[in-house]
Amino acid sequence: MAASTRTCPVHRLAIVGGGFGGSVLALKLAERDGQRPVLIEAARCAGAGLAYGAGGPDHLLNVPVHRMEVGLEPAFADWLADYPSEIAAGVAEAGDLAHAFVPRRLFGLYIQSHIDGAVAKGRILRIRGEVTQLQKDGATYVLGLVDGRQLNVARVVLATGNMAPKAPDLLSEDQKHLTDSPLFIPDPWASDALTAHEPDWPILLIGTGLTMVDIALSLSRQGHTGPIFALSRRGLLPLPHVSGGTWPAFLDIHIGQSPLKLLRRIRQEAKSALAKGVPWQRVLDAARPHAAQIWAAWTRAERSHFLRHARPYWDVHRHRVAPRVGRALEDLIEGRQVIPLSGRLKSFAPRGDHLDVAYSVRNRREIRHIKVARVINCTGPRSDYATLGTPLFAALRQQGFIHADPLGLGLETHDARVVDAHGHVSDSLFAIGSLTRPAWWEVTAVPELSAQISRLVEVLTRAEVLPSAVRPLSLALDFFDLGAGI
Repeated sequence: MAASTRTCPVHRLAIVGGGFGGSVLALKLAERDGQRPVLIEAARCAGAGLAYGAGGPDHLLNVPVHRMEVGLEPAFADWLADYPSEIAAGVAEAGDLAHAFVPRRLFGLYIQSHIDGAVAKGRILRIRGEVTQLQKDGATYVLGLVDGRQLNVARVVLATGNMAPKAPDLLSEDQKHLTDSPLFIPDPWASDALTAHEPDWPILLIGTGLTMVDIALSLSRQGHTGPIFALSRRGLLPLPHVSGGTWPAFLDIHIGQSPLKLLRRIRQEAKSALAKGVPWQRVLDAARPHAAQIWAAWTRAERSHFLRHARPYWDVHRHRVAPRVGRALEDLIEGRQVIPLSGRLKSFAPRGDHLDVAYSVRNRREIRHIKVARVINCTGPRSDYATLGTPLFAALRQQGFIHADPLGLGLETHDARVVDAHGHVSDSLFAIGSLTRPAWWEVTAVPELSAQISRLVEVLTRAEVLPSAVRPLSLALDFFDLGAGI
């Protein structure tokens, strides 16, 4: 493969993935003199990705408008002036645009418009395709696309974003084959995921997080009237944003303590805040800026303990929904259209055009059965890159270019540089976004990603990328002043 590309031009940098992270990185690099990044994305349009490209008008940003600014001109708030009817409800609810929660597809269109403009001006080279191979030819990478095209590039940034969900681990091994049933929907964001069923049929959503909320709202908007069961081990539901109040930082002196002690401290602060009339949400906002540093200080055992026992509770308090979304979910639950269940999925068996689903009730020795027409996988994006079979990551893994972290969160990185299978830190292969969660834990929201991208732009535009320039803790500090509402 590599030998046939030696006479091809060598591009300075290619970004694999044109969702939010890859697109903003390309735009930031395009602002620098002499930079013309290659942006590779299979979708027809770049910029939105799955996060901001899927969904309808009732799928709102989980962050207010003023926290979505990423340093582009025009600013997001100014750009929204052309969509008065679509932002009206959010502005009416919040009192102003800055604090409004608007449809997230608008943010996708906003980034897409910047990409389209930069491509038209020749500042970004946009390639539509899927990268399936990445090999090294001396100091150059050779990228192979699924259609047979090849590109030579000096440096590569992996910005592939979130993967499609993994089949639920709740099923026993002898039940895994049932996920091949046409009544099981593995990816809730697939174009046909919510079609081909009658509106009064019962549906089971596996997972009770943000994806479940999105799918439940979509089904309701489409006129679905049947019951929507939502099953997870604990049955925890996302909580809404609440405005008002402030709370001072309190965790800095506690960095290095165990997950249990830190969570106890957060609960104590939340109780104190509520006693003073301050929403507990401000306590989480005050704790959030230290998350990267706290995570970095924990041992692998402490991280594993947090993920196993505390992560679901952190997620529902940290990753909150817009107030209107919270009220809409409450209405669906009160009307018994959405029925949350807490337990473990045991099996599902075909019964004609329906499935008989068995689950064990949490904290009880009891198995219950429900009859549903569809099972939709809402367990969230896959992140176990040690076994992920997509062509690109299988190739990277086979060649030893990447090392999946043992906790299944993503790839091992050092200041956005990819760490290979032998523990070496690359000076030419980088990653951003959810791929880097093993190092930073939370690096998926716009404020965090924007900070990471700005840091990486500085690294990529230096004359050289030297290992001595790595300052991992300083990057964590870049994440700290993110403010409320994230």
